[in-house]
Amino acid sequence: MVRESSCLYRDGIVVWVTMETKVRESSCLYRDGIVVWVTMETKVQRIIMFVSRRYRCVGHDGEVDSRINTNNTIRQFMRRKPDDCGVANYCEDDCGVAKYCEDDYGVAKYCEDDCGVAKYCEDDYGVVKYCEDDYGVAKYCEDDCGVAKYCEDDCGVAKYCEDDYGVAKYCEDDCGVAKYCEDDYGVVKYCEDDYGVAKYCEDDYGVANYCEDDYGVANYCEDDYGVAKYCQDDCGVAKYCEDDYGVAKYCEDDCGVAKYCEDDYGVANYCEDDYGVAKYCEDDYGVAKYCEDDYGVAKYCEDDYGVANYCEDDYGVAKYCEDDYGVAKYCEDDYGVAKYCEDDYGVAKYCEDDCGVAKYCEDDYGVVKYCEDDYGVAK
Repeated sequence: MVRESSCLYRDGIVVWVTMETKVRESSCLYRDGIVVWVTMETKVQRIIMFVSRRYRCVGHDGEVDSRINTNNTIRQFMRRKPDDCGVANYCEDDCGVAKYCEDDYGVAKYCEDDCGVAKYCEDDYGVVKYCEDDYGVAKYCEDDCGVAKYCEDDCGVAKYCEDDYGVAKYCEDDCGVAKYCEDDYGVVKYCEDDYGVAKYCEDDYGVANYCEDDYGVANYCEDDYGVAKYCQDDCGVAKYCEDDYGVAKYCEDDCGVAKYCEDDYGVANYCEDDYGVAKYCEDDYGVAKYCEDDYGVAKYCEDDYGVANYCEDDYGVAKYCEDDYGVAKYCEDDYGVAKYCEDDYGVAKYCEDDCGVAKYCEDDYGVVKYCEDDYGVAK
């Protein structure tokens, strides 16, 4: 446990930290020789830093500067050079990392690990962590081994319940897709799978799907493995609903049964191609398509080679401006992440990156970011 009052130093600078509810009353951090006070409120939701140069100490291995005077708030104590075999580390390890409690073998750490990441509770082996993992991602509950997580995973995605192994998730997976119930292993899903497809019942393994499969196809009964569908199968029997690619077929199958337009070789297709995709203009070779591509995705302008797409890309993601090669995008990238400005090559992004992390200014190449980096860490 951290003493009610303690201090640490680096390069002769006294450092201390005061923490409120949900975190121990006192701990400490430091940065570049400047004293830093850190006050954390309930559940470490907000960090307030105070900088001071008033108190200093010098020496190592047992020396303490008598100038430390904090009106009995921070007690003087003898610093000892700790080892890695269970001896308490009250100052710094051999890498200059502040450790306020014990070693790397299951004993509580109340400040930083070897990567300078703040950890305000326990170690990496199932013990509660109230601050950050090794990537600077805030975790307000437990570890990665099945214990509840109440904040974010390693991509900055909010997870308000449990881990990735069958335990309920009430917010988003690693692609920013809302999941309001369970995992990918047969447990009920009340919202979307990893492709943004709504599923209001069960998984992909025979359990009833009352909305859509992984291709956006409405299945109002069962799965793709012989369970009832309200039309017919893929073997020449009439289908009065949709195939597995989200395309409505009102006649027959791909085995010579009537199609009401033309082929895939440059001739206008006014109905469906071999995959049931409606094409109302031309072929796949640069000619304008005013309806859908081969995946049932609506495209209201041109092809995939730099010409403006005013609707969706190949993953059903809305794009209201241009292509993936530097032209402005005013909606979403290929992962459903909102991007309100430019591309992935240094042009300003005013919303989020591919991990759902909010970025309110520029790119990953030295340009100012006013919110978070790729690991959910606030900048």
